[in-house]
Amino acid sequence: MDLRVAIIPRHAYAAPRLAAFADGLRAHGIEPDADPADCDLAVVWGVGDRAVIERQANQGRDVLVMEQGYIGDRAEYTSCGFNGLNGRADFVLNNMPRDRWQKHKDLLRPWRKRGSGEFIVIMGQLPGDQALSGVDFRAWVHSSAAWFGENAPDVRVVYRQHPNGSLRVEIPEVTGSLEQCLKHAAMVVTFNSNSGVDGALAGVPVIAVDAGSMARAVAAHELTINPPRPDRAQWARELAYCQWTTAEIADGRAWDHLKWRYQ
Repeated sequence: MDLRVAIIPRHAYAAPRLAAFADGLRAHGIEPDADPADCDLAVVWGVGDRAVIERQANQGRDVLVMEQGYIGDRAEYTSCGFNGLNGRADFVLNNMPRDRWQKHKDLLRPWRKRGSGEFIVIMGQLPGDQALSGVDFRAWVHSSAAWFGENAPDVRVVYRQHPNGSLRVEIPEVTGSLEQCLKHAAMVVTFNSNSGVDGALAGVPVIAVDAGSMARAVAAHELTINPPRPDRAQWARELAYCQWTTAEIADGRAWDHLKWRYQ
């Protein structure tokens, strides 16, 4: 494949994963470099390299965005999607088989019965999260809580901080593990937090208002007192094709899938 690929270093955390991607390309006979000036594909960690991303877009060329995974041990997996972050990326999905999902299948629980659960939980997000660019997240949290206060007055609304967050909110907060929170939740409300994925897997109905949410295919897209409970089988299978272990990236298995964009 005659493809010019540049891998753009960013910070120490991403270096081993970017190096693994370089090894995976070499397994396919592609030698990457670090000069994005004239490449068909620029590989970046996150969407912080705005100059590279904008240049590629202006030239009609691709960017591959790598980030943490979505299911299982998120630190063990790396997501790889073209030209966007999370739900805005192209993961080269086309009715994917169940093979990659098999190791995660026990995570998928039946949908919770209507009327069960103790509270509606609005999920916090990491301060400075690139997925929240341009969003007044605190204002969104408060307006969402107010909406439920008017439309579901009999259900308690709580806020769960991101583990590394400290957003000041004017609604009650719930503490403890995410697992415990989901065990007692009637509904998960997110902007685009990955906790929407956790909620959907746990069988808790989800609202995901932003197009960047990885739970959007199985969630309501606006505030509602009755989010859907769709079949999640194909969503789960395809979610497993959005993330790869470092070993799978380094030996070329990830590129075996991603290269279909260029076939």
